[in-house]
Amino acid sequence: AGASAPPLVASLRALWPRVVEQAQVRRAYALTSVIGDIGLVAAPALGGLLFVVASWLPLAVCAISAIAAALVIARVSATAVRRGPKAKVAAPLLTRGLKVLLAVEIALGIALGLADVAIPAAATRWGETSYSGFLLGAFALGSVAGGIWFGRRDWKSSPQRRYLVATLLLALALAPPMAATGAATLAPLLVISGLAYG
Repeated sequence: AGASAPPLVASLRALWPRVVEQAQVRRAYALTSVIGDIGLVAAPALGGLLFVVASWLPLAVCAISAIAAALVIARVSATAVRRGPKAKVAAPLLTRGLKVLLAVEIALGIALGLADVAIPAAATRWGETSYSGFLLGAFALGSVAGGIWFGRRDWKSSPQRRYLVATLLLALALAPPMAATGAATLAPLLVISGLAYG
């Protein structure tokens, strides 16, 4: 299933400029991020509840949701293609700027992937394994709040400067959780890290 999953977020980001006004594109991107983070918090809880009812039910709901989403996307995409601008000749894919952005995104992806593994591992080491989901949820909650705050602001600085500052803030915010000594001290630090991520 993972190997067949399409790049949904990247595809959606490409579609937003065709379905909303240009002034709203940045807010649409922030909304996409917020919805994804809400999913990270809500989906495991919903999956757990459905699993209690029947072990096959979470997968059935997942499949039905994916089919429904595909039908909606097909309709929106058809409208966007009718309204969208004419296709332009593609620029070379791996420009210097894109290589830099890819390197940063890979580094951030590795850092966040390690956090997803390290947080439950730390909780287990402290004998607080049952808090793992709560701790991951604290990070996601911070990210939702950060994404909403970011999306509601009218920024004067350039996108490049915002990206640089946000990346530096995230790097700084990921450091303090290393000093946590238990779930109670880690949770608020993860909320702050999540704010920076959002």
